[in-house]
Amino acid sequence: MNAFESLGGGAGSLGYPSSDPSATGRQLFENAAALAGDPVRVVEGAILIRWAQLGYETGALGNPSSALSRFLTFSATAGRAQSFRNGAILMAESGTLANRAFYLVGVVAAKYAEIGGPTGPTGLPISDEFQVGGRRRQEFEGATLEYTPGENLVQVTQKSRRPTVLSTPATVVAGNKVRLSVGGFEPGSQLRVSVTGQPDFVVTTATGSYAWDAFVPSTARSGAVTVRAVAVGVPDPPAAETTYQVRALADIRFTLTKVRGDTQTGPPGAVLPVLLRVSLKDEFGSAVVNSPVRFNPSPGGSIPQPNVFTNSQGEAEASLRLPLGEGVALATAEAGRQAVTFSFRVAAQSLSNFPRLTQNSEDLLGTGREPLSKKGALLAAAASVLRFHQGRGELAQPNGPADPVVLNQFLRDACVFDAASNRICDAFLTAFDAPGEQVLNPWRVGLFTGGGVDVSVEGATTEAVRDLVAAGSPVVVALALTLNDQPAGSHFVVAIGIDGNGVPLLHDPSPALNRQSLSDYLNGFTNSAGAWRGSLTGAFRLLPRAPAAGQFLVHSNAQIGLASAAGPCGATLEFPEVAAAPAGLPLVAAPTAIRFRACSAGFSSAESYQLDLSATGGAYRAVFTELGQPSQRVELSAASPAAYRVSRPGGGQLLLAAQTLSVQASQVVNSASFSRLVAPGTLVTIFGAGLAGSGAPPAVEVDGVAARVGFASPFQINAQIPPTAATGTAILRIRSPFGTIDQPLEIVAVAPAIFTLGAGLGAVVNQDGQINAPLAPAPRGQAIVIYGTGFGVTRAQGQLQVAVTPLSATLNGRSITVVYAGLTPGIVGLYQANALIPNDLPPALDYTLVLRQAAIDSNPVGLAVQ
Repeated sequence: MNAFESLGGGAGSLGYPSSDPSATGRQLFENAAALAGDPVRVVEGAILIRWAQLGYETGALGNPSSALSRFLTFSATAGRAQSFRNGAILMAESGTLANRAFYLVGVVAAKYAEIGGPTGPTGLPISDEFQVGGRRRQEFEGATLEYTPGENLVQVTQKSRRPTVLSTPATVVAGNKVRLSVGGFEPGSQLRVSVTGQPDFVVTTATGSYAWDAFVPSTARSGAVTVRAVAVGVPDPPAAETTYQVRALADIRFTLTKVRGDTQTGPPGAVLPVLLRVSLKDEFGSAVVNSPVRFNPSPGGSIPQPNVFTNSQGEAEASLRLPLGEGVALATAEAGRQAVTFSFRVAAQSLSNFPRLTQNSEDLLGTGREPLSKKGALLAAAASVLRFHQGRGELAQPNGPADPVVLNQFLRDACVFDAASNRICDAFLTAFDAPGEQVLNPWRVGLFTGGGVDVSVEGATTEAVRDLVAAGSPVVVALALTLNDQPAGSHFVVAIGIDGNGVPLLHDPSPALNRQSLSDYLNGFTNSAGAWRGSLTGAFRLLPRAPAAGQFLVHSNAQIGLASAAGPCGATLEFPEVAAAPAGLPLVAAPTAIRFRACSAGFSSAESYQLDLSATGGAYRAVFTELGQPSQRVELSAASPAAYRVSRPGGGQLLLAAQTLSVQASQVVNSASFSRLVAPGTLVTIFGAGLAGSGAPPAVEVDGVAARVGFASPFQINAQIPPTAATGTAILRIRSPFGTIDQPLEIVAVAPAIFTLGAGLGAVVNQDGQINAPLAPAPRGQAIVIYGTGFGVTRAQGQLQVAVTPLSATLNGRSITVVYAGLTPGIVGLYQANALIPNDLPPALDYTLVLRQAAIDSNPVGLAVQ
């Protein structure tokens, strides 16, 4: 289980289990992989298939005894190998035997390991062991191994080597990669390799082979490319060559096909639920990678990202928003001088069998309790949504089908308990600024169905509501109403459809207002009470699913800010806390807005959240509620804005306390490498808590000199160490609204670091302005620009600021020339190093680039060289 979780669990490389563990602990997984052995090893792919054929751990090989390893044989065959208790399995990844696996056992396996294994003179096995007369034999690329059963002597008969150069495939379309391999030369050979149109390079080989991936630019023309390899420094040098064909994109017959998304039906103005996806292949049936694709909607429709590129499978996709009108809509995709057309039906849509439950203004059968109209339409709207999901079998009915009366009676008495067994009865909340007014708490509605209801706060826009209804979900819409241009309070409706013009259709719980379309409220209407108009202030869904663990809720008459180190948490639901009277009773004053914000993030004892509360008039009231079991409720009020720290110390209940500033020395790091090395002028990142508040930026000083702050949030500050800072131990002072902290900070002369861009890419730009990547390698003989920080003190050189301490760069340990190292003009704290890629550097798409300055190495990043 530990190995499974360390590999990412079900979302990792193994996938989910496809079998129970065997008696010896082996377990199979859905992605053609297994975990077995002690310690546990991963066995996968063709090696797993062969191991299975041999009986797994109870067969000839036994359990795995090593992890998977990769190799390149003397003939330039790439492969993978894995050792087992009684032998090994090896497979080729290239060549005519690609994806075939062979096994070795006994004296042959021992002899094979003794003479160098796959990187030795025998190379890769090309057969299993077999019987010849009274002897056993196994064939390898470079030798035949033979023995007599019962004897330990293995005879090795070497085969002659023949230099070869191979290309895979033999014809490559521009914009794709070709695998080039040189092999069959003597071990230790120094080879000069020539490629048409490129400078020669020299490579020293350990096994007599070398292989690399070359990227053919999408702008390449059709023609032949010859690759020739010749041994250097030997008489009558052996040589080999091959030729592969490049086909220009203009000369290729492409095939563009629709993969999915065609013939959908959707309501006007909504985003189709299934993305439009196409596949582009060349005339050889191979996927065309990184090719531009243009999606075009018919008039009235829109595609947010119409220009995309094919992925590694040759596929590209886009989302489509339908036009605002019924009928037929089209969209085309264009790529490789080909086009395909998608067609769609645009039609009004409504949720079927939605129960239209209404407000009841009666006195609840003479009980003396408050009429339901006092609680507004929110109760009836929530009951309708619960009944909808109950009718579909998505929610339980422990208290019967939902309706406003039954739901009101249940929630009035519904309570949860805190850790001290005190009752918390907050399904209805007392309005902060309107005594006697009650507000339904949407986060407690799920108690009626025994749980299984999650509140999802949505964007308060017509477009957002339309998209959710189009996806099949009813949306509770909060409105702020005016009557005769005077504030009238809140009202709630449920969006349950979309009409032929793209306007959400409503279930209106109010018999007096009884609007069928959201446009009626947004544009205004008149009834016997006067002229009504509504503005959309909030929207949420009651989803039939279990809420995430660790939820807490804040409701307040103040603005609510809530964030963790991962960013903002939750979204705010807002509406007037006084319900509109359908009969049109005037309000004495504009009602206060009540706001709800829930956070569904899980907690660890090391995490915390910052809750900011601020009101226009200064004073506010708020309630913090932990929604789990046991629950807890904390009332908050203050005369001015305040911030609170939410944490879960020791994994117990949530703790709410006044926010304080906290930073540890280990949390001040180089922004590029995240190491502790910082130098004058370095961009640093400061992690902590209470670093900033609502509208209150922090200040940072180094030995009393202000540091420039580029970004600030409650949990992170990005700043620049003053360029004039002295080396040695400095005092880093951080001031925020929640305190001041002084930290010792070691400043060194230089701290070279390279910024990264994610997906394994460094912030390195080729001479043509492209970000360096395997699909955009740097041509040999050209310059690259490496962006970083920490190059230290600079001096003026013309209009440039050059690093005083010399800086060098290496690719896989080989030095390359740095022609400039210093500040990037116009950007505070950003340095750059301009370096030249040598003409004779062997091409490879997986180099490791490292900067060095005063014997200090930067963080390594990948670099692709053509």
